[in-house]
Amino acid sequence: MCWDFEDILYRRMKVHHDYQPAITKKSMRMISELSEIDIKMYQHFNTTFWEKVKNYNGDFQADLKKFRSLLDDVSKTCQDGSESPYCELMHADANKLSIRSLKMNEKWIC
Repeated sequence: MCWDFEDILYRRMKVHHDYQPAITKKSMRMISELSEIDIKMYQHFNTTFWEKVKNYNGDFQADLKKFRSLLDDVSKTCQDGSESPYCELMHADANKLSIRSLKMNEKWIC
């Protein structure tokens, strides 16, 4: 892809790890049946993703480590109340984001 790390930064919000309900086998079967198309799409794109990782032109693990470090730095900065453009985008309601605000970096699309 033709994106820089800054183009794909994100911030986790409202993530809760303290509660995971138990799912019965019957419920899992029903979910699988109702989500068959979603599951097939996930499997397709997951396979495609790992093929791209395998054929990545560079050191994927080193680049991933660098991206995670940048993501951690930006997340910490935004938690401290910074008014940087990245923080503004990360705090914005997804419904309010516009193409104009995403075009801050004119390289956002190839």
